[in-house]
Amino acid sequence: MLRVGLTGGSGSGKGYVSSLFAEEGIPSLDTDRLARDVVAPGSGCLQELTEALGSEILCEDGSLDRRKTAAITFADSEKYKALNRITHRYILAECRRWLAQKEQEGCMAAIIDAPLLVESGLHAEMDEIVAVTAPLSVRIERLKKRDGLDEQAIALRLSRQKEDAFYLSYADHTLVNDGDDQALRRQIAQIAEEWRKKGRNA
Repeated sequence: MLRVGLTGGSGSGKGYVSSLFAEEGIPSLDTDRLARDVVAPGSGCLQELTEALGSEILCEDGSLDRRKTAAITFADSEKYKALNRITHRYILAECRRWLAQKEQEGCMAAIIDAPLLVESGLHAEMDEIVAVTAPLSVRIERLKKRDGLDEQAIALRLSRQKEDAFYLSYADHTLVNDGDDQALRRQIAQIAEEWRKKGRNA
């Protein structure tokens, strides 16, 4: 099975790209969603985060206050590193379990959708990497609509992320998700067919 890492900055549209690969029969695991699962109340991950960042990251019901955690960590580089160091360990374990499951199911390829694919070290376990990019103005508008953030909050979030050149330097394939849906679909169909040929020749 081909193990594929999908990465790119916030607002580049990785989730939409994953949905288009799914139409080609290629499943994906969204690590942003997985990151929410591993910090469930009572989890070991949430306990470690609370010890590292303080109890102010918790809501009254004991769940993680994601907005407050983001505000705290994006404003403090050391806390941001601690957040990633702790959560990555739990997320990587789940990614490996999921990939093993997909291989057992006989999938031709499976995608890990991870904005911090390289920073977490997971890229080293992938056979191919796809980078998704989009113009900054498009990304900002997407983040406003998706997360309800103002431009100051968006600027702070993006300041913690790498430039497109970073993602591209690791990529075997690059997808420009600028709103031209037909062009994007054509690219994805071509990549999916390339992966199928690799699978048939393996």
